Amino acid sequence: MSGHRTCKVCGEIKPKNQFAPQGYQCRQCRTKRQRAYYAALPPKTAEERKKAVETTRRWRERNLEVVREKSRIAHIKRKFGLSAEEYDRMLQEQNGVCAICGMKCKTGFNLAVDHNHDTGKIRGLLCKNCNTALGLLKENPENMLKAIEYLRQHSESDRVS
Repeated sequence: MSGHRTCKVCGEIKPKNQFAPQGYQCRQCRTKRQRAYYAALPPKTAEERKKAVETTRRWRERNLEVVREKSRIAHIKRKFGLSAEEYDRMLQEQNGVCAICGMKCKTGFNLAVDHNHDTGKIRGLLCKNCNTALGLLKENPENMLKAIEYLRQHSESDRVS
């Protein structure tokens, strides 16, 4: 049952999609625990809540770059289990370019972490276009070879005309 995990809270065996990527508990158990935690907290007044929201909003506006970087680091850690240092090391090993096309990401974003969707193993860093292409070809080498052959056939006929 490679597509399943056992929840450490309820002990049930459930499909992997019922867990967070690095989670040890199923989404149902996590939701129950979070609701119980927040229900036990003392209630805030509407004025306290409003003040806290406004303080956070002002801080985020003043520190937009910090917020973006922290968000990027948290996303990479949450989704792939990579620290910022590990990501930066991979980026440096690839000379800051896509592992397939050798270009910097044209969108201005960081390179995407490419991984095997079945095993979760990280393969490298790709630009948005190459990462999307792999996904659209269903990460299937046969589909990729067929696409290459298709392009070769049509590029030769394009030259003749």
